[in-house]
Amino acid sequence: MKKNLIIVLAFSFFFVALALLFYKPLTSKNMSYYKIIDGKKYDAQLIELADKAVAGAGDGRISLADAKTLLEAVKDGNEYTDIEKDTMKYIRDHYKWTPEADEWFRSQIAKWAATK
Repeated sequence: MKKNLIIVLAFSFFFVALALLFYKPLTSKNMSYYKIIDGKKYDAQLIELADKAVAGAGDGRISLADAKTLLEAVKDGNEYTDIEKDTMKYIRDHYKWTPEADEWFRSQIAKWAATK
């Protein structure tokens, strides 16, 4: 009986250790809210959306449809945080936008932010 208990405990410990070994890297890698670029914090979701927008089958610019997606992501918390402002400045400065998307996004974010 003691021998069986020791075997069960050993297997249990092994599987818990194995789960922790694989679980921690997955959660810390995939669940980060921030992306650090040149030592500054940015909203990881917005950066990821911008990356996907320019990597698609289009011309490598953020389109009006992409701009609408970005605006909805900014508005998801019903507040325009400093991190989101910094992130959108970074995206405007480092990604190419279609003129229509740039104009639309700037006007819409200004209108929305004025109500906050």
